[in-house]
Amino acid sequence: MDIEYEKIKEIRGNNQEELSEVPKMVDTLQMQEIIRNINGNINDFKIAAANKDLDSSINALTKVLYSILDGFVQEGIYPGSIFDIVLLYKFDRIWMDGKIHYNEFHEIVPPRNWSIPYNDFRKELSLMESGNYQMSENDLEKDYEKVVELYIQSGFPYRNELSLIDEKEANKLSYRLYYMLESYLNSDDSLEVAQRLGEILYTVMCTFVEMGCNPKEYLDSYIEERKGKTR
Repeated sequence: MDIEYEKIKEIRGNNQEELSEVPKMVDTLQMQEIIRNINGNINDFKIAAANKDLDSSINALTKVLYSILDGFVQEGIYPGSIFDIVLLYKFDRIWMDGKIHYNEFHEIVPPRNWSIPYNDFRKELSLMESGNYQMSENDLEKDYEKVVELYIQSGFPYRNELSLIDEKEANKLSYRLYYMLESYLNSDDSLEVAQRLGEILYTVMCTFVEMGCNPKEYLDSYIEERKGKTR
């Protein structure tokens, strides 16, 4: 996703905004603006789902994705390696029997030695701060395919063709993101920002998978639309 990150960063640069070249936490007001943008588009997604409008659902979720990546831009954090770390520790929740385990509340139970690899986040942020970070060559399409592979290995249901997320599922997504965004707002440092934005990004990518929708084409089109407005 670093490729898309650079494109969105260019748009902000065209608006003559000062952007940090290294991880640097934005202030609370800027965080709140990032959250408002995400929530506004999530609300549009819920409305589209209630109206059973597939095209509008995809467009709204694409704008959610753009807003999240724009949040990474403002925080000065490349999303590529952060997303890979999140995806890896999601894979690590698969038990030795090749399955995901659940408790009586249908919550995922990770293996006994599972934990969030904060040191991996620290390492990537350190590389970004020192200017030694190597941009990921994966574009959004490849990142989408990695999430599909996780769904296949985990036995999660996913779709091979475009499908509408119903109103109930859209509301569940909104509810989940609300609390994730609250956690992001309460971050104490760039490490927490990276991990929490990475989780939010992963959650939205999962929704694209559940819709059978590879978002690359849609995001590319929206980025070009935004570029046109800055010329």
